[in-house]
Amino acid sequence: MIYAAILALALDATPEKPKLAVLDLQVSGLPAESATALYDALVAEVSRRGYFAVVSSKEITTLLGLERQKQVLGCDESSSSACMAELAGALGSRFVLSSSLAKLGDALQLSMQLLDTQKAQTIARAVRIARDTRALAGTLPWAVAEATATPAPPRPSTVLPWTLVGLGAGAAAAGAVAGI
Repeated sequence: MIYAAILALALDATPEKPKLAVLDLQVSGLPAESATALYDALVAEVSRRGYFAVVSSKEITTLLGLERQKQVLGCDESSSSACMAELAGALGSRFVLSSSLAKLGDALQLSMQLLDTQKAQTIARAVRIARDTRALAGTLPWAVAEATATPAPPRPSTVLPWTLVGLGAGAAAAGAVAGI
């Protein structure tokens, strides 16, 4: 058994990544168009992290054709998310990431949950609240890590900003001394 693992490493054979289907972002209290960019950023972030072979609902729809999908599954507009989850399972996606975006007063709430289709249970959840979609998009790397139960990315370094503040303060002090 150990020899097989060493041989696999030597041949650079990587195990197949588990498949993850990212369902459409369910939107309430906002125009659907305002969430399209956030959905695309969400799919890109899950893909970028590299833990899963990701397929978006847009790709599933494109592959099968929306009308064909509806006919095969007997879907209607009110149950499209459930149909996508069923379809993801049929395509061999073990995991399904569902998400919703809701307007709460002046804030936006993004909720995500990861479902294991083989065990029929929720594995992880994440909720983020922000003032606008730009701020919400800024929290996506950490929200996706939490929602997919994968390691969190490192926080951005604060060394450069503090170095620049220190250099600016030093330059101002040197200028004040030189001026005196």
